[in-house]
Amino acid sequence: MNMESVVQSGMSYRAYRGVDVKSAHHEIIEMESIRESLDELLGSLSSIKGVKASAIASSDGLIISSRCPQTFQDNVFAAMTAAMIKSAEGAAASLKESPPEKLILETKRSKMIVRRAGPKALLSVLIDAEANLGLILLEIDTTAEKVARLL
Repeated sequence: MNMESVVQSGMSYRAYRGVDVKSAHHEIIEMESIRESLDELLGSLSSIKGVKASAIASSDGLIISSRCPQTFQDNVFAAMTAAMIKSAEGAAASLKESPPEKLILETKRSKMIVRRAGPKALLSVLIDAEANLGLILLEIDTTAEKVARLL
């Protein structure tokens, strides 16, 4: 069937090309649901006192979801934390150690925590230096496990 006969028959282009519209629609709805779930997880994490920013990124550092102040460049945050964890994994491998569970970078004003959230994603969180690190680490671990199940 050529395009002219498709137009004459009233068949949609998608049907002609074999696109399963219902399946594509369900995939879009599922992706939106996952995005909403990720946003809720970051919202919960961001509500903890001392959390300044949080992001979920691909292992390559591409932003998936974030809760960051408007003055904050979440894409740079995601890319830098991905580079940090890859460097730490390389260092651990050269020492014949297992990959790091998480990476914590401390400065005078803040702490940055990066943790894998399954094989496809990273969870990165920036907190105040005085924040309750133990509580936040527990919440990060719980959130990372939930992210891994979603992705």
